Amino acid sequence: MTARLRRPDVAWVMLGLLLIATSILRVTLSANRLLWLDETATGMIVMQPTLADFVHECASEVNGPLYNMLAYAWAHVSGVSNQALRALPAVFGIAAPLIALGPRSLMDRGTKFTWCALIACWAPGIWQSHEARPYTLILALGVANTVAFANLLRTPTLRAAWLWTGLSALLVLSHYFGGVLVAIQGLTFLVVRKRRALATWPAAIAFLPVLATIGIQARNLLAFSTPGTGWIVTLTPWDAVYDVCFFFGVPLAAIATLVWLAAAAVLRLAARRFRRQPGDAAETELWLTAACSLAAATAVIAIAFFRPILVDRYLTPYVPGILLGLTLCARRLALRWPLEALVLVAIFAISTAQWAMKRPLSENVFGWEAASSWLMTDHPRHVVFLWDNPMNRRRGAAPGLGGFFFARAGVPVSVDSIPVPEGRDPNPQLIAHAAPPGSVILWIYDLGVRGTAARTFPPRIQQLDPRWNCRNFGVGSLGVLACELRNPDTGAS
Repeated sequence: MTARLRRPDVAWVMLGLLLIATSILRVTLSANRLLWLDETATGMIVMQPTLADFVHECASEVNGPLYNMLAYAWAHVSGVSNQALRALPAVFGIAAPLIALGPRSLMDRGTKFTWCALIACWAPGIWQSHEARPYTLILALGVANTVAFANLLRTPTLRAAWLWTGLSALLVLSHYFGGVLVAIQGLTFLVVRKRRALATWPAAIAFLPVLATIGIQARNLLAFSTPGTGWIVTLTPWDAVYDVCFFFGVPLAAIATLVWLAAAAVLRLAARRFRRQPGDAAETELWLTAACSLAAATAVIAIAFFRPILVDRYLTPYVPGILLGLTLCARRLALRWPLEALVLVAIFAISTAQWAMKRPLSENVFGWEAASSWLMTDHPRHVVFLWDNPMNRRRGAAPGLGGFFFARAGVPVSVDSIPVPEGRDPNPQLIAHAAPPGSVILWIYDLGVRGTAARTFPPRIQQLDPRWNCRNFGVGSLGVLACELRNPDTGAS
């Protein structure tokens, strides 16, 4: 059985079938789900009427601009339908595990195939392929960065340095948390390769666009990480456990993998096989690369106990390196390779398949696409939009955010996006702003976020003014309140 699994044709067939299956999931799972808040923001940004408006919206973000730039170009070819917006992330999601197959001399076939399979089966990567957000791009660039850094450690030439700095700059421009990983990798390179590392200094020029972009967005980044100004809170110990599970995809995979690794270590200890194996020295660069990702993840999680900066998807840049580390652990603890690799891949594949079967096919989290469609039936001319979030206390959210679905449907409306002053009841404020004829109201809130006005002043627009007919499209603590004026003659909507 083991000898047959070592045959390249059998290994390629097994990996190919796995890649096909996970690619199908990336395209079909929850394909008809409505856009949620962050995806709507992507649509709003790429649908800006002028290049100057697009640049302004990118500068107002707290994410790097690379994904928006690619999505902007893509939208001019494919349009801004839900399927078109999500096509680009699906492409990156399918490409990410394939990049792991690229290195020819860095790792042996078994290590490379196992690493590729783990990336393909990583559940968040499958889900992220259905979101018009940058996370599959981050994952793909994270894989490329991991390969480039391991190659740089092994062959510290100026050419290898340019490849690493170029890919690293793109990673940071996709998500600024990638900068923590790149900084740790850079320090590791200097410590390990010393003078040879210093000789590659011209490659650092690739980071100049990163520094310029961070300088432009520094104010937004500082505000985002300031307690009380955003929706993210500092971590609790339980949150940290959940974040650790994120690297395995789902909690089931985390538990099963850790139990399996512990059992493998005990078995190998009992067999007295903890001695250096042929090829261990050649894997030093891979271990260092994986350790950099683990160190970056640990640093960010530790900081998040004191600063409100982290939700689990922000850890995506570190996933490829940590999955490489799991692959190396499986190989190091193996008594009979590649059976240990098959066990590890099976854990990820089975837990992901179970997760996919339980995932609601039409899940719609915190979005107002359905609410906007309902309001359009009344042919509105003016939308009063309130994104009830502590980030919007001084100024309202971008007007294009509340009017995105109207603009996409070709319904001409003006949008009045109002701020949420602390301690002020937004109910009468919304009614006052909706005085012009043809007005409708959209109030978006999350009761789970401290500082949300709706927690102190629950929606009561109908009670204050019976002329209004309101419907909440939200679920649980997520509110998506849409209001339209009743027909003055009949009292109906």
